[in-house]
Amino acid sequence: MDEREEELSSITAIFPELVIQPDDPFSASIELPVAPLAPLNIAFPSAAPPTPPTSDNEGRTYNLGPGRAAGASKEVHQLAYLPPLMLQITLPEGYPAEKPPQFELAAGANWVPENVLKKLVLGGEALWEEYGRGQVVFAYIDSLQQAAERCFDLVDKAEKPLEMPANMKIELLDFNMQAKRRQFEQETFDCGVCLEPKKGSVCYRMLRCGHVFCVGCLQDFYNSCITEGDVSSVKCIDPSCGKEGDGKKKDRTLNPSELLQIPIDKAMVQRYAELKRKKKIESDKDTIYCPRNWCQGFARSSKHPKITDITQVPDSDSESDTADADNDNKERASRLTICEKCDYAFCRVCLAGWHGEYVRCYPRNAKELSEEEQASYNWLRRHTSPCPTCSSPCQKTHGCNHMVCFQCRTHFCYLCSAWLDSYNPYEHFNTEGTPCYMRLWELEEGD
Repeated sequence: MDEREEELSSITAIFPELVIQPDDPFSASIELPVAPLAPLNIAFPSAAPPTPPTSDNEGRTYNLGPGRAAGASKEVHQLAYLPPLMLQITLPEGYPAEKPPQFELAAGANWVPENVLKKLVLGGEALWEEYGRGQVVFAYIDSLQQAAERCFDLVDKAEKPLEMPANMKIELLDFNMQAKRRQFEQETFDCGVCLEPKKGSVCYRMLRCGHVFCVGCLQDFYNSCITEGDVSSVKCIDPSCGKEGDGKKKDRTLNPSELLQIPIDKAMVQRYAELKRKKKIESDKDTIYCPRNWCQGFARSSKHPKITDITQVPDSDSESDTADADNDNKERASRLTICEKCDYAFCRVCLAGWHGEYVRCYPRNAKELSEEEQASYNWLRRHTSPCPTCSSPCQKTHGCNHMVCFQCRTHFCYLCSAWLDSYNPYEHFNTEGTPCYMRLWELEEGD
């Protein structure tokens, strides 16, 4: 057997991932993973704000553009895994006694500078000389692995972040995330709920604390909590999680975006986010309620904005920042308030219908009705029937007198507002001796 073929065969036994070219038995390739001993800090330039136009002595205006903005900030991320190093090995005729091996290096996503790759390639030939022109492929692969653990000495002793161009950010962050997930799926964990060993492929690691549970247990527990409205229990279920040095426990509920990653059904997560928001609004002493007795919705507020995208909901356990306080002060300065439930515009001072900024008004008893509100109330009494459960006024436009409340979905009679059995709502109209007997189609054309 040729000495070159024998060396590659021996290395294949050590590195099964080594691929020998089918058309050339003396040429092979191997992919070397890059996982530094300590997570590497990498800085990406963030988008700089546009520079305001400037003018010279002659009055000509110039726009320096975003690239010339001074003090552009940087985003620093810790990466535990980086795209691998691809090594191409060719053993020419006359190797190892007469000719050195030929090495070619390339890095995934081109994140390693070309001058560093050239230096590593030249190191292979120097290693061949150092070994007395002997077989050196295994030693070279081993040296590359050690260099990968040091991240090819790209970071100096001052431990400053390694700077990368902005166009590599998404690719590098995505590779790091995928590599972490693959590593996690290969491990085995003991679920703290069912106490059974589970593979990482069916487990989830909590983002804030790192505790691991199987997905099935998390889904059962969180779905039950959200269904019952116990949103304060939607947190890490490890008993020791959140305990601080003084032994006190700080409970922090999960962000909706993390529930989606577990995964929890989107409709259930939407309910969770709405319940959390409702709880915060009700506990806020500054909350304004709609003065309409049949509505009682919350007023629109930038402090507690309506949820339109559950993936963008901020961490609700964190303290409100200065911007929220400023927005709240601005809202108080304006008396115009709009109910987010019924869109009723009213004054936050006198609770009457909106009358403009320049009309003087004074706080009044919420039970007192203005002339406008009394007229609206009288109209509602004449032309609607209240729901027996939530008192929401309902008006029939056509059809029979079996009604379903738009607010709480209660079945009731439009004529007398009596509750109806949802499984047999027409029994009420077919029972002799009742006021609504045989009156199912009365006012069929609407009220």
